[in-house]
Amino acid sequence: MSREIYVVVVNYYSSGLLTELLESLDLTPITALMIVDNSDDMCEWSRIRSAASRFGVDCIQMSSNLGFGAGVNRGVKALNPSDESHIWILNPDTVVRPDTAVALMTALSDSGADIASPLIVTDPSERVWYGGGNFDSRRGRTCHWSDAPDVITECTFVTGAAMMIRGLAWRRLGGFREDLFMYWEDAELCIRAHQRGMKMVIVPSVAIWHAVGGTANDSGKSALYYFYMQRNRILILGEYFGLGGLVGVSAILEALRIGVRPFREESQRVRKFTASARGIVHGLRLLAGRSSGIV
Repeated sequence: MSREIYVVVVNYYSSGLLTELLESLDLTPITALMIVDNSDDMCEWSRIRSAASRFGVDCIQMSSNLGFGAGVNRGVKALNPSDESHIWILNPDTVVRPDTAVALMTALSDSGADIASPLIVTDPSERVWYGGGNFDSRRGRTCHWSDAPDVITECTFVTGAAMMIRGLAWRRLGGFREDLFMYWEDAELCIRAHQRGMKMVIVPSVAIWHAVGGTANDSGKSALYYFYMQRNRILILGEYFGLGGLVGVSAILEALRIGVRPFREESQRVRKFTASARGIVHGLRLLAGRSSGIV
């Protein structure tokens, strides 16, 4: 088994959090680490270069914000890992234990899995945020298990916050889909992986901390969140599960649940609700333009 581990971190105005992540990482077993800066801001880029120089890692700057999936894809391409290597995707607002990378790599080997995630906790209380998960095609949503299993366990959804994937699996899948821009990239990748018979697991003995929402602003979920969450959800459900994936009672109720969530926000409620509605319309228009997507 190759011991090569390549790490990709996509940054978007989160250089302060990124420094804390780099401080927590043991870089000794890591073959290379690439920071992809999507911020399109020279001051932020200067901070990223400074952090990269301090820790002896690589960084590249995008000409504009390409989105999470495209950022990861560019980072992996720049690192050029072999099929036998391991690719670890980390959110910049995570903090890891020094032995996490090797433990995840070993778990992939021992379980025969293609994709793995550590247990992810959040808040000062270290509440479980992701203890494994599944994709619920009936409701059209990803589900995080709040009660983590005791042993390595198969699942059908692995969050992109700390996903480790074999190099061969990455090449077979072709990386993340780039037209989604933000949200649902990990869900879509996991749907494809599941369809190809790939094995995905949660490794509960390995835990990392995640500042959930740490890269967001202080006004709650953004209008972009609501737009892309609705748009991408509809697009993926329609493409993979056909008309039935969109018009089932549970799927419609889930769309409504997301749709009314802006009214629980502290600010910009109308703007966020409008963005949510526009996301639904845009997703349906995209599907209508891809007649083969709905059967």
